[in-house]
Amino acid sequence: MKIIIKLNVKSTPAQMLAGCKLVCKMWVTLQTQYKGTRAVFNYNAIELYTKIKYNNYPNLKHFIIAFKKAIKKLVNLDISPPESWHPILFIMALSDAWPI
Repeated sequence: MKIIIKLNVKSTPAQMLAGCKLVCKMWVTLQTQYKGTRAVFNYNAIELYTKIKYNNYPNLKHFIIAFKKAIKKLVNLDISPPESWHPILFIMALSDAWPI
């Protein structure tokens, strides 16, 4: 089990786990480190939604799918923006490809 945890964490968490000899100590260390990091999830979801750009996707279909996923992520985190924002941000995201 110890090897599974070590192989599935990135370098920074791996450094925190270097001194852990028992799996339960590794688990507690990871939980302690990442508990309460909802702010990071919220920040990333908001940033994705507000900075999404059409030019980052191969076509309109992929962009629309990503835009809908960004909205869904905000809904799942219970930080939905007002409905009136969606068309505005959608147009903003397309503005580089299709200027108004």
